[in-house]
Amino acid sequence: MKNYNIKNILKGCLLGTSILLGTQLKAQTASEFSMNASGVFGKLNYELANGTVDSDKGYGLGLGYSFYMNPQWAITLEGNYQRYKTEAWLKSLNGSTPAVDIEGEEFEFRYRIANFKENQTLDVIHIPLALQFQTDGETKWYVRAGGQVGIILSSEYKSSIEGLSTSGYYSQYDVELFDPQFMGFGSYAEIQQKPVDLDWNTSFSAIFETGVKAEAGDNGHLYIGFFVNYGLTSLNDEKEPTSAIEYQKESPETAKINSLFDSGLAKDAKLTSFGIKLRYGIGGF
Repeated sequence: MKNYNIKNILKGCLLGTSILLGTQLKAQTASEFSMNASGVFGKLNYELANGTVDSDKGYGLGLGYSFYMNPQWAITLEGNYQRYKTEAWLKSLNGSTPAVDIEGEEFEFRYRIANFKENQTLDVIHIPLALQFQTDGETKWYVRAGGQVGIILSSEYKSSIEGLSTSGYYSQYDVELFDPQFMGFGSYAEIQQKPVDLDWNTSFSAIFETGVKAEAGDNGHLYIGFFVNYGLTSLNDEKEPTSAIEYQKESPETAKINSLFDSGLAKDAKLTSFGIKLRYGIGGF
């Protein structure tokens, strides 16, 4: 009888301890669901020989989830959409490339470009995973740091040339032809190329965000912060460069304009952005 009572007491103690620990653990953890919007100074950052690169201001939108391990620390996961728009400009560009004309003759296709522009547009979904720390109080200071993956939804470039002069040098005859235009030789103005897809890699970036978090309504929180996303990996593969302008045997009057990245004039493209982020969260601490 005595042993039976001792067993019951031990079982009761174990059950009470389990309930108490479970209650405390539940009280110290919490989930937060959030949505965010950001004003972004986003840039497709790359090296461009003898040219300039300008980026438009953009925007970002996203949804997120945070798991709070305690009132100070949380693991955060988000999905954020961001658009990048960049323009590259070269005042002049000269070059040449081997080609074959419409009659099957080999020659050297030569070109001289005045005011070359290339616009790149990228739509990206960023998936950041970060660790967040916040202070106590109704108004909190917070900081987030971690890494993110950037999945390229779409990427394209569109080229334009203000002035283009082409010629063909036939070494077998030691002669350079500056016309006729139906063979692709001559002077052309205001050339516009339709958008062409860019084949780029997934982006990996380091992220940092800091700001203020305040209570907003019943179980809600408003974040106002500053963020920086710094690209770590290159989007474009290093490969054998092509000519900036290619002769097209099937349609000589329409020269093909290759991307600055395909021609090797632009290198090491990375996604970089910074700006102000607003976030509204429900739950958490």
